[in-house]
Amino acid sequence: MPLEQELIDLMLEEVTLELRSGVPDKFNEFSYALPITVRCKIIRMNKQVVDSGGRETTSTVQVILADPTIAVTVDTRLTLPVDAAHPSTGERPDIIEVRSVFDDEGPYYLEIRA
Repeated sequence: MPLEQELIDLMLEEVTLELRSGVPDKFNEFSYALPITVRCKIIRMNKQVVDSGGRETTSTVQVILADPTIAVTVDTRLTLPVDAAHPSTGERPDIIEVRSVFDDEGPYYLEIRA
């Protein structure tokens, strides 16, 4: 069951996602679907995580999406909102980890670490 509306209403930030599609072209470049903007909660904190290659790395931002059905992968482009208080925003950090969080009724929310 997705997040309750009261919790979704507290998600005042937005990120832009571009899902990777297709196979690489002759220059080894991938194409991406049209950007979508989604409401979220952004938490800035350092956390040690293991990336898809099995290496330990530091995540500096956690993004919680209320919609657990968006097909986000580590290959998705993530653009953070522009925020003068955080100079790294408005950029595209690499996604390190994507994790679906479940409750007893199914997918609850999606957590992205970058």
